[in-house]
Amino acid sequence: MTRPKLVNRFGEKLRGLRHVYGLTLEDLSEQLGIASGYLSMIETGQREPRISIALHVAQLFRVSTDMLLDDSRDLRIPLTVKAASALQERSYKLYNFPGDDIRVWVQQLKVQRFGQKMRALREFHGLSLAEVANVLGYAGSQQVSHIEVMRRKPSAEVILKIARLFNVSADMLLDDEQELALPVDTEDNADA
Repeated sequence: MTRPKLVNRFGEKLRGLRHVYGLTLEDLSEQLGIASGYLSMIETGQREPRISIALHVAQLFRVSTDMLLDDSRDLRIPLTVKAASALQERSYKLYNFPGDDIRVWVQQLKVQRFGQKMRALREFHGLSLAEVANVLGYAGSQQVSHIEVMRRKPSAEVILKIARLFNVSADMLLDDEQELALPVDTEDNADA
Protein backbone atom coordinates (compact mmCIF):
# COMPACT_ATOMS: atom_id res chain seq x y z
CA MET A 1 0.00 0.00 0.00
CA THR A 2 1.50 3.35 -0.98
CA ARG A 3 1.47 6.16 1.52
CA PRO A 4 -0.14 9.42 0.43
CA LYS A 5 2.30 12.09 -0.62
CA LEU A 6 2.14 15.30 1.37
CA VAL A 7 3.88 17.36 -1.29
CA ASN A 8 1.76 16.81 -4.41
CA ARG A 9 1.74 20.30 -5.94
CA PHE A 10 5.45 21.11 -5.62
CA GLY A 11 6.12 20.14 -9.24
CA GLU A 12 3.19 22.18 -10.49
CA LYS A 13 4.44 25.24 -8.60
CA LEU A 14 8.00 24.67 -9.81
CA ARG A 15 6.83 24.45 -13.42
CA GLY A 16 4.85 27.68 -12.93
CA LEU A 17 7.92 29.49 -11.60
CA ARG A 18 10.05 28.14 -14.43
CA HIS A 19 7.56 29.39 -17.03
CA VAL A 20 7.29 32.84 -15.43
CA TYR A 21 11.06 33.18 -15.62
CA GLY A 22 11.05 31.90 -19.21
CA LEU A 23 13.39 29.03 -18.39
CA THR A 24 13.66 25.71 -20.17
CA LEU A 25 14.01 22.46 -18.26
CA GLU A 26 17.66 22.48 -19.26
CA ASP A 27 18.21 26.04 -17.96
CA LEU A 28 16.74 25.27 -14.56
CA SER A 29 18.24 21.81 -14.23
CA GLU A 30 21.67 23.34 -14.86
CA GLN A 31 21.07 25.96 -12.14
CA LEU A 32 19.88 23.27 -9.72
CA GLY A 33 22.72 20.92 -10.62
CA ILE A 34 20.40 18.03 -11.49
CA ALA A 35 19.52 16.12 -14.66
CA SER A 36 16.71 17.59 -16.76
CA GLY A 37 14.97 14.19 -16.74
CA TYR A 38 14.92 14.21 -12.93
CA LEU A 39 13.57 17.77 -12.96
CA SER A 40 10.86 16.73 -15.41
CA MET A 41 9.84 13.86 -13.10
CA ILE A 42 9.60 16.32 -10.17
CA GLU A 43 7.48 18.72 -12.24
CA THR A 44 5.09 15.96 -13.31
CA GLY A 45 4.78 14.56 -9.78
CA GLN A 46 6.54 11.28 -10.55
CA ARG A 47 9.28 12.06 -8.00
CA GLU A 48 9.13 13.93 -4.72
CA PRO A 49 11.84 16.59 -4.43
CA ARG A 50 14.77 16.18 -2.07
CA ILE A 51 14.80 18.91 0.55
CA SER A 52 18.00 20.32 -0.94
CA ILE A 53 16.12 20.85 -4.23
CA ALA A 54 13.21 22.56 -2.44
CA LEU A 55 15.61 24.85 -0.58
CA HIS A 56 17.49 25.69 -3.75
CA VAL A 57 14.27 26.46 -5.65
CA ALA A 58 13.02 28.70 -2.81
CA GLN A 59 16.30 30.62 -2.80
CA LEU A 60 16.54 30.93 -6.58
CA PHE A 61 13.01 32.20 -7.05
CA ARG A 62 12.88 34.14 -3.76
CA VAL A 63 9.79 32.37 -2.50
CA SER A 64 9.09 30.69 0.85
CA THR A 65 9.56 27.00 1.40
CA ASP A 66 6.14 27.00 3.09
CA MET A 67 4.51 28.15 -0.15
CA LEU A 68 6.39 25.55 -2.18
CA LEU A 69 5.83 22.58 0.11
CA ASP A 70 2.35 23.21 1.47
CA ASP A 71 -0.25 22.01 -1.04
CA SER A 72 -2.94 24.17 0.56
CA ARG A 73 -1.01 27.33 -0.36
CA ASP A 74 -1.13 28.73 -3.87
CA LEU A 75 1.87 29.85 -5.85
CA ARG A 76 2.74 33.48 -5.14
CA ILE A 77 5.21 35.00 -7.56
CA PRO A 78 7.21 38.04 -6.44
CA LEU A 79 6.15 41.24 -8.21
CA THR A 80 9.62 41.78 -9.63
CA VAL A 81 9.39 38.44 -11.41
CA LYS A 82 5.97 39.30 -12.86
CA ALA A 83 7.32 42.62 -14.11
CA ALA A 84 10.35 40.97 -15.65
CA SER A 85 8.18 38.39 -17.36
CA ALA A 86 5.75 41.00 -18.67
CA LEU A 87 8.62 42.97 -20.18
CA GLN A 88 9.96 39.82 -21.85
CA GLU A 89 13.35 40.36 -20.25
CA ARG A 90 14.75 36.97 -21.08
CA SER A 91 18.16 38.11 -19.91
CA TYR A 92 16.66 38.38 -16.42
CA LYS A 93 16.86 34.58 -16.13
CA LEU A 94 18.49 33.01 -13.14
CA TYR A 95 21.92 34.09 -14.29
CA ASN A 96 21.51 37.24 -12.19
CA PHE A 97 21.33 35.13 -9.03
CA PRO A 98 24.48 34.19 -7.08
CA GLY A 99 24.47 30.52 -8.07
CA ASP A 100 27.72 29.53 -6.41
CA ASP A 101 26.64 30.99 -3.07
CA ILE A 102 23.33 29.17 -3.34
CA ARG A 103 25.01 25.84 -4.11
CA VAL A 104 27.19 26.16 -1.00
CA TRP A 105 24.13 27.13 1.06
CA VAL A 106 22.19 24.12 -0.22
CA GLN A 107 25.08 21.68 0.18
CA GLN A 108 25.39 22.69 3.82
CA LEU A 109 21.57 22.73 3.89
CA LYS A 110 21.86 25.84 6.05
CA VAL A 111 19.82 23.94 8.57
CA GLN A 112 22.43 23.07 11.15
CA ARG A 113 20.03 24.25 13.86
CA PHE A 114 16.97 22.46 12.44
CA GLY A 115 17.45 19.54 14.82
CA GLN A 116 17.93 21.84 17.80
CA LYS A 117 14.75 23.73 16.96
CA MET A 118 12.82 20.49 16.46
CA ARG A 119 14.00 19.12 19.80
CA ALA A 120 13.22 22.39 21.62
CA LEU A 121 9.70 22.39 20.16
CA ARG A 122 9.17 18.71 21.02
CA GLU A 123 10.32 19.22 24.61
CA PHE A 124 8.35 22.47 24.99
CA HIS A 125 5.17 20.64 23.97
CA GLY A 126 6.00 17.71 26.24
CA LEU A 127 6.16 15.12 23.46
CA SER A 128 8.37 12.05 23.49
CA LEU A 129 10.51 10.91 20.57
CA ALA A 130 8.06 8.03 20.09
CA GLU A 131 5.06 10.38 19.91
CA VAL A 132 6.71 12.52 17.25
CA ALA A 133 7.82 9.39 15.39
CA ASN A 134 4.20 8.24 15.34
CA VAL A 135 3.03 11.57 13.88
CA LEU A 136 5.76 11.40 11.23
CA GLY A 137 4.85 7.82 10.36
CA TYR A 138 8.10 6.26 11.57
CA ALA A 139 8.14 2.79 13.10
CA GLY A 140 10.49 3.84 15.90
CA SER A 141 11.92 6.88 17.62
CA GLN A 142 15.49 6.42 16.36
CA GLN A 143 14.80 8.26 13.08
CA VAL A 144 13.47 11.28 14.99
CA SER A 145 16.51 11.20 17.25
CA HIS A 146 18.79 11.13 14.20
CA ILE A 147 17.03 14.16 12.73
CA GLU A 148 17.35 16.05 16.01
CA VAL A 149 21.12 15.49 16.11
CA MET A 150 21.35 16.07 12.33
CA ARG A 151 22.68 12.61 11.52
CA ARG A 152 19.80 12.36 9.09
CA LYS A 153 18.51 15.12 6.81
CA PRO A 154 14.75 15.57 6.98
CA SER A 155 12.71 15.19 3.81
CA ALA A 156 10.42 17.94 2.58
CA GLU A 157 7.45 15.91 3.81
CA VAL A 158 8.94 15.54 7.29
CA ILE A 159 9.73 19.26 7.52
CA LEU A 160 6.18 20.15 6.58
CA LYS A 161 4.70 17.66 9.08
CA ILE A 162 6.92 19.04 11.86
CA ALA A 163 5.96 22.62 10.98
CA ARG A 164 2.27 21.68 11.12
CA LEU A 165 2.65 19.65 14.32
CA PHE A 166 4.21 22.58 16.18
CA ASN A 167 2.32 25.33 14.32
CA VAL A 168 5.46 27.05 13.02
CA SER A 169 6.61 27.89 9.51
CA ALA A 170 8.94 25.65 7.54
CA ASP A 171 10.97 28.78 6.78
CA MET A 172 11.59 29.33 10.50
CA LEU A 173 12.67 25.72 10.95
CA LEU A 174 15.00 25.78 7.96
CA ASP A 175 16.62 29.19 8.35
CA ASP A 176 19.39 29.23 10.93
CA GLU A 177 19.16 33.02 10.99
CA GLN A 178 15.62 32.90 12.41
CA GLU A 179 15.45 32.31 16.12
CA LEU A 180 12.91 29.98 17.67
CA ALA A 181 10.66 32.03 19.94
CA LEU A 182 8.89 29.95 22.56
CA PRO A 183 6.32 31.53 24.89
CA VAL A 184 7.58 32.25 28.39
CA ASP A 185 5.66 30.47 31.14
CA THR A 186 4.53 33.37 33.32
CA GLU A 187 3.31 31.08 36.12
CA ASP A 188 6.87 29.85 36.76
CA ASN A 189 8.17 33.43 36.72
CA ALA A 190 5.55 34.53 39.27
CA ASP A 191 6.74 31.86 41.73
CA ALA A 192 10.36 33.02 41.54
